[in-house]
Amino acid sequence: MAFLPIDEVAGTLSQLRQLLGNTFDRSIAAGVVNNTDYTLNLTQSDGNSNFESGGYQAGNLPGSSLPPQQAEVFGMTNTAPATGVVGVIHYTVADSDGNDGGVMIHLTFSNPFIGSNHYEQSVDVIGDPCADFSVEIIGSVGNNAQVQYVITATPL
Repeated sequence: MAFLPIDEVAGTLSQLRQLLGNTFDRSIAAGVVNNTDYTLNLTQSDGNSNFESGGYQAGNLPGSSLPPQQAEVFGMTNTAPATGVVGVIHYTVADSDGNDGGVMIHLTFSNPFIGSNHYEQSVDVIGDPCADFSVEIIGSVGNNAQVQYVITATPL
């Protein structure tokens, strides 16, 4: 049976979105649901290089890895007046033995100061892929938005 804590993640996202909305001009409460049997390892996400504007919200950071069948919620906010939150989060995949899964998952988000919110995803094959990965995006609009990325994998 697949792990899909949509209701739990959605509730936590709503609470975080309210908290961020009381403090920041632009924010995104983000949830990542790892509905796979693989570990997702956060990479290239030092909090600066992956943001065009904005950054992670202190105290609500993503973990360095997301185990199989687990979910996490974190916050991203503007870091200066009259700016937005625009960037990308990258994950590599590892199997249960820690072997490279051969793919990189990119989760892109944009809540600009001027313009529409936008969310995207892509999966790049960077080796011998262990499975076929896909990402479903459930995102909202507004100055203080929320997005949920649900990652699934189909064996090859």
